[in-house]
Amino acid sequence: MIFKWGVDLLGADSGAWSQGWGAGCRLLALRFMMFVSAALVAGGVFAEGYSVEPVPAWVERHSIDLDARIPHDEIRNGLHYLLSETQIRVDQPDTVSFRRSAAKVVNEQGLDVGSRLSVDFDPSFERVFLHGIDLVREGRRTSRLGSAIVKVLHREQSLEHRIYDGRKTIDVVLDDVRVGDVIEYAYSIRGRNPVFDGRQFGREQLQWAVPLRHHVLRLLLPEARSLQTAHTNGARPPVVQVRGEWVEYRWEQFDVAPFPVEDHVPEWHLPFSMVQWSEYQDWAELVRWAIPYYQVPSGSGELLEKEVADIASRFTEPELRLMEVLRFVQSRIRYLGVEVGAGSYVPNHPDLVLRRRFGDCKDKTLLMLTMLNRLGIKAEAALVNTRLKRGIETLLPAPGAFDHVLVRVTLGGKVYWLDPTRNTQFGTLDRVYQPDYGFALVLAPQTTALVSMRNGQEATWKKKVHAVLDTRQGVGLPASLTVTTHLEGDEAEHLRARLQFSPRADLDKAYLDFYGTHYRGVRRAEPIDVVDDTVKNTLTLIERYVIDEFWQASEQAGRMEAPIRAADISEYLREPPSTHRRAPVWLPHPVDFELKTEVLLPSRWKIEPETFVVEDPSFRFERKVELSNDGQKLEIRDHYHSLLNHVPASALRGLAESRAKARSATDYALYWYEAPATWGGRGPNGMILALGVFVSLAWVVLAVRVFRFDPAPKPLPVEGAPVGIRGWLLLPALGVISSPVMIAVTLFNGMGVYRAEAWSALTTPGGPAFHPDWAFLLIFELCANLGLLVLALLSLVLFFQRRTTAPMVYIVMLLASLIVLSVDYYLASAIPAMESELGQAAKGLGRAFFGTVIWIPYMLKSKRVRATFTRTRKPVASSPGSLMEVGEGRAV
Repeated sequence: MIFKWGVDLLGADSGAWSQGWGAGCRLLALRFMMFVSAALVAGGVFAEGYSVEPVPAWVERHSIDLDARIPHDEIRNGLHYLLSETQIRVDQPDTVSFRRSAAKVVNEQGLDVGSRLSVDFDPSFERVFLHGIDLVREGRRTSRLGSAIVKVLHREQSLEHRIYDGRKTIDVVLDDVRVGDVIEYAYSIRGRNPVFDGRQFGREQLQWAVPLRHHVLRLLLPEARSLQTAHTNGARPPVVQVRGEWVEYRWEQFDVAPFPVEDHVPEWHLPFSMVQWSEYQDWAELVRWAIPYYQVPSGSGELLEKEVADIASRFTEPELRLMEVLRFVQSRIRYLGVEVGAGSYVPNHPDLVLRRRFGDCKDKTLLMLTMLNRLGIKAEAALVNTRLKRGIETLLPAPGAFDHVLVRVTLGGKVYWLDPTRNTQFGTLDRVYQPDYGFALVLAPQTTALVSMRNGQEATWKKKVHAVLDTRQGVGLPASLTVTTHLEGDEAEHLRARLQFSPRADLDKAYLDFYGTHYRGVRRAEPIDVVDDTVKNTLTLIERYVIDEFWQASEQAGRMEAPIRAADISEYLREPPSTHRRAPVWLPHPVDFELKTEVLLPSRWKIEPETFVVEDPSFRFERKVELSNDGQKLEIRDHYHSLLNHVPASALRGLAESRAKARSATDYALYWYEAPATWGGRGPNGMILALGVFVSLAWVVLAVRVFRFDPAPKPLPVEGAPVGIRGWLLLPALGVISSPVMIAVTLFNGMGVYRAEAWSALTTPGGPAFHPDWAFLLIFELCANLGLLVLALLSLVLFFQRRTTAPMVYIVMLLASLIVLSVDYYLASAIPAMESELGQAAKGLGRAFFGTVIWIPYMLKSKRVRATFTRTRKPVASSPGSLMEVGEGRAV
């Protein structure tokens, strides 16, 4: 069933309501299309329900400001709306709604919106009278009634929701529309849905997501009729005047500023200024209107009586009978609505619904009420709004305030809200999910106001997840992940329905993709097991995965790392939308989610227990970390409990900070340095420390001997040789300066792997990350890097002393670096754990090779090098044939 805002009578845009109040620009664009297309039909194409007439005499005409300033920065859809005019006269026997609008095509996008048009109407009780359509171009007005391509379609736009409403669509293509044109149109809809007994109601937004130059809303009612109005979000009350036998309600405004549309807003949030009107004076009057349509018929057909008798014979307890009726209507009567004319609001007879075996929410509700009545169970229909929920409090009493109907049952002193259109619900009456739409209008004679559906408690989304990470194969090896998810209530029913309509393989893939975003190298070990307990209305999923890359080697930190992801709960801790907004943000609520993660460790671990709590006005998050007594099982318990279904914009910054704190607590990882006690103790590795000291001393002794080596300078060219650390020689100079720093940083960052814990884990047979080549690789790197550091320091000193040995020491340093990197790459390639590091090692080896190829020939052949590096530790006596340096110029 779809209850609408009286648009059938008043011409208000039902599409904008069904798509959300924030669709202001779409409302205007759609209205523009409707008006223009309706007018185009008059241009020689006659469709049932349409005709051409002059503008009614009671309609006021308003001028259009064709020269209005265009607010280019605020334009959407390529159109600038100059006029939106709605005039409604409530008359007998029909209501007439006159619409006139004008829009200017601002850019190419506006050509698409303005030239492809459509209008929907219900031919069972509506007729459209076309008054004209003009196009104004460069001040010249022309009629476009005869040049359009028009098709009348029966598209059933609600068919995807399994609803047939009988509405027709006029699809129109307008020719020769250009940027700068103004399209003006006017038409009237005459008719009223007979189900409302002539009473009027409706609403209109006074503000949209696009700028509007001039807006007029005018209502005319006979003086004897009483109309109440409501105004929200700054909307002004109407100007009311008596005009003869008519009372006029007028809202008029100019230069209406656009209202920005924001996402993630609560469904009940109505940000736009809006007016409502209704001839229903209170909710009690609306109840009196609706009760006759949901009155249980006095007699029933043989088929219905047979089904009731069957249930009565199989069940004696009222609770069991109620659940059987609910399941019968949910499963045996498929959802399909035929909502033509009055059928949009009036249910079909239960006998017809049962015979057809299909119906919408109205039909299913009346059928369920009839069956329960025959079984002696008290029940009433209840109207709700599934979108606005508690926000329905802001609406005036009117049939259009609701979009759904369900059943309220009073049994054993308890109240139950049951929806016969949901997928089949299992379990006992206390375990089925009961929807909470905030407020409902119960169709009972004593009802005078909306009724809260909460009854002191909320239907909570309950979910429990138990994840077991088994890492007992060892550090560096794959881990297994087993996830057991326990669902109750709505969560269980939702997934049960998904399993009925989708292949199991789709669920397997979706869950594998989900965990693939949290763990590298995850693959499915077995298909998902599903345990469905229909008695308790619970559903349990068991997933099994293998994580091949659970452990990651961190060479810089000298350890193995393994992240422990709180995958499922992280969905509730995401960064909220931008804090620079005006609208509140919707939050999933009520949610009660527990995640228990067990990690089976490869050996005895040492982890301090901790508790972390985040208290926010909108949620509470708690994490507890504990280690078993034997030190071989880590347990992490996360609990998320929502407290609010939204937060105002002013509280978003606090929400963002609270969620960030909670996310930081879920960033948990295991670090592996330690091996069992028999493999070595904590702290520095004495053997490696001694080796490092010895090797360093040996390299220093060798460097001293090279430093003392003092060959005489080679003969220089007689003239023209450049002298000094300039030109191309600056590049080797920069390398000489940076090399000691880079080598020292590399040594420092890699020291962690030489600690006793890490060394034992890598080099002891049976260790969690053992490989026979680790010891040789680490010792080679230690000795080689210490030697390169000493050599780099020696090269730095000799280079800037301009010693004769500097070029040769620099060449030796280049060759030594190339050799060390080559051997290092070869040794590392034999160790699987180093595979991820080989790419960077290859790049370093390539750079060293090209540096050697370029700079060794330069050092051997360069005249500047020979002329610059001429000094010795001891002065060399000059001879008549020798050349001496003069300053920083050239050799002479």
